[in-house]
Amino acid sequence: GLTERALVVCHAFSAQDVANTLWAFATQVRQPDDELVAILTGLAVLRDMTAHDIANTLWALATLGRQPDEALMAGLMERAFAVRQTFNPQDIAQLLWALATFGRQPSEALLAGLTERVVEVCDDFMPQAIANTLWAFASLGQQPSEVLVAGLEARAVAVRGDFKPQEIANTLWAF
Repeated sequence: GLTERALVVCHAFSAQDVANTLWAFATQVRQPDDELVAILTGLAVLRDMTAHDIANTLWALATLGRQPDEALMAGLMERAFAVRQTFNPQDIAQLLWALATFGRQPSEALLAGLTERVVEVCDDFMPQAIANTLWAFASLGQQPSEVLVAGLEARAVAVRGDFKPQEIANTLWAF
């Protein structure tokens, strides 16, 4: 099948191909072959990942219950810091959600960079990203800055009619 073909051609995968493949398995709630995951997460293309690729890769691994090894996590966190100014609200929420799901603290520098980015793009946050970002901060035992909370609170009020019950619950739980 396709998994076997992926094993044959995965060495030619781009960073986006890696992220998309793992994302596809996670959205299907289907466990990929251990060998495929090992190869995909060990590819050198990870150093070329965009913010979106990083977020999707970590979200997929967390959704699949696959804890990244230390080398992979270190590489992805280093890359995330390098591209922190390009994260969009969904990418921020997915990255922080994945870290919280893994029980892994981001570095102080990465957390500060992502906090700054949240403040910059808070007007683009949708309810799920608001809820997941605040849930992740609380789950990690991190106190978000006052300016981050104020920005997301204002945005939550602006999009309050779009909140689903789980997003309401997660947002309230975070406080």
